[in-house]
Amino acid sequence: MKKYAYFPGCSLEKIAHSYHVSAIESARALGVELQELEDWNCCGATTYFAIDELLAYTLCARNLAQAEQQGLDVVAPCSGCYKNMYSARKHLKKDADLAEHINFALAEDNLSWSGGSAVRHLIEVMVQDVGLEEVKARVKKPLAGLKVAPYYGCQILRPRKDHEDVEQPRFFEDLLSAIGAEPVDFLLKLRCCGGALIITNREAALSMVRNLLQSAVEHGVRRFILSSTANLFDEPERIPIAETERIVPGSPYGESKYIMERLLHWLDRVYGFRYAALRYFNAAGASVERGEDHHPEFHLIPIVLQVALGKRDKVMIFGDDYPTHDGTCVRDYIHVLDLAQAHILALRHLDQGSRRYNLGNGQGFSVKEVIETARQITGHSIPAEIGPRRPGDPAVLVASSETLRRELGWTPSYPDVREIIASAWRWHVAHPNGYES
Repeated sequence: MKKYAYFPGCSLEKIAHSYHVSAIESARALGVELQELEDWNCCGATTYFAIDELLAYTLCARNLAQAEQQGLDVVAPCSGCYKNMYSARKHLKKDADLAEHINFALAEDNLSWSGGSAVRHLIEVMVQDVGLEEVKARVKKPLAGLKVAPYYGCQILRPRKDHEDVEQPRFFEDLLSAIGAEPVDFLLKLRCCGGALIITNREAALSMVRNLLQSAVEHGVRRFILSSTANLFDEPERIPIAETERIVPGSPYGESKYIMERLLHWLDRVYGFRYAALRYFNAAGASVERGEDHHPEFHLIPIVLQVALGKRDKVMIFGDDYPTHDGTCVRDYIHVLDLAQAHILALRHLDQGSRRYNLGNGQGFSVKEVIETARQITGHSIPAEIGPRRPGDPAVLVASSETLRRELGWTPSYPDVREIIASAWRWHVAHPNGYES
């Protein structure tokens, strides 16, 4: 089995966790082992290089030095991480004075970089190291009949590598063909999406998103599923929250999702671009094979279960003086398998028009109720401590999924928080170290 040092980066550990899981499982299916760097740090893919170039190079060099210590090339699935580390390695190999300066800093961490480990993107590993014929031979369910427009973005092809066609690359298309899909032309496949500008130049970043969607329309794409958020509703006037509730985003994240919904609305009005915006409330629970494993963890149910597993001393309850039946915040939880089923139903019904749905169970459970239910399921006392309120936490957020039930016939298979927590507990017991076990 081929082995590489694996650098997930900040995004894959948090908002792109599904990509993290997919990368590991896909690599394993191809006979590739991705061994995560034990003490990796941010690669500086946001604004570091614009603010402090020396610090940015040092951050990348530290990760590369760890891979070198393991005697492995490093794989980064995130294109931003890949570009930064590839560019840093190339620059440091040319600038011996800079490399010496950075190694002086790395010595404080008992690390040293000499340029031994190469930097690979996950697609490079699949296409070049594993090989397209081997990929094709290992496919179990070919994506026959599926047309896919590959989007490279602006980072995976920069900086230019020897003998690489950066104007008309084909390796993504070749990989799609190997797994049975039909790649189709997308003229903006190399255009920047604005991801690196969302903090420093929001207007430019949103303009890039608009251009990509516009290009998709112009090239015949007619279906789109948006993973939206319940954070559109900061202080709802009515509970449970229906789709007709006034939208007041509760954070920049919620604001960005609202802007996406508005863009899709007008693309539908003007071009017939059908979309479904699915506004998640609190996705939780697990299947037999897939569960929650974030680093760091911010979600209540896995945090509570970490206490039961002995990984935390206690649960912190942020406020017990809310206007609810037990003084703690009330939230709506939806099982991930029910969430997946809603996506399938929404996609199947797009021929009947675009739609927006709030996705939850329609039942609220307080923080104390979640903790007490987890105590009953795990048999652990799960100590809890009352702390001050967190700024901006609404007292109650519960979804009305009546529209989804009525229009698509959706019925949750896990309507009770006990079933949701029990499924999560079974997964955590079977995988005490998350996806590393």
